[in-house]
Amino acid sequence: MKYRTLPPRFAARACACAAILVVSASCGGGGGDAAPTSPGSSNQTISNVSITGNATSVAVGATVTLGATATNASGGSVATTFTWTSANPMVALVGSSTGVVTGVAVGSTTITASAGGQNGVRVISVTAASQPPPPLAQATIEMPGAAFSPNAVSIVVGGTVTFVFTALPHNVFFGGGAGRPADIPVTSNQVVQRTFTTAGLFNINCTLHPGMSGVITVQ
Repeated sequence: MKYRTLPPRFAARACACAAILVVSASCGGGGGDAAPTSPGSSNQTISNVSITGNATSVAVGATVTLGATATNASGGSVATTFTWTSANPMVALVGSSTGVVTGVAVGSTTITASAGGQNGVRVISVTAASQPPPPLAQATIEMPGAAFSPNAVSIVVGGTVTFVFTALPHNVFFGGGAGRPADIPVTSNQVVQRTFTTAGLFNINCTLHPGMSGVITVQ
């Protein structure tokens, strides 16, 4: 078999076409490329939550503030918000978004900080106050946001608690046995008073804001 040599102009065109085919194949025309990934997305997945600060105890009526950090699987810090809970609010309360722990009664409870499905815990012991403040005839509890301030007060039998409602609606439900006053329905921009005629511990909760709780001691 005999082969003929192409004229120069046809040979140049053939080389150019071959080059185009090679470039097209190398640019992913085959459809086998992997889908692009978002770099660094796994860095925002929380793998661990730790409670910071050295506090392990608080006196009745006093407060301590706990902090928390979240890290990913590589140990890098992840910016997030935490939800705080107390295993026994009758011993110590904790602000659901602040980490402020208030001692209520002698004992111990576990404080938990949660974020991204992970939990950090700290056991807090509540000790007796060295000089407990005397109960008041009148006390005031304000609600500047999704929290009672203060969230623990002590009054005498027959004492009155004034609840100051702001523009953000709240309700107040009272726990406890005999002698608890009537619950306060959803209210805003008003001042409402309740008188306590029986000694005991009376929990207060706002059902509109989970974690918004407190306690009134009547003695």
